[in-house]
Amino acid sequence: MRVNMRKTKAQAFMDYALLIFLISISVAAMASYMYHSIHARVHHLKRDLTDPVNGIW
Repeated sequence: MRVNMRKTKAQAFMDYALLIFLISISVAAMASYMYHSIHARVHHLKRDLTDPVNGIW
């Protein structure tokens, strides 16, 4: 009975490790997406503000 309990704890540890790994990967992917999204937004705003025909400057 005790050996079965260790397998259960080991399995639970592996499940939590996999869950933490997947969450870390998803957060890293989302951070990359957010960085590129913000960079594109700033680029568009800068281009709109400095446009010689339709821009402010």
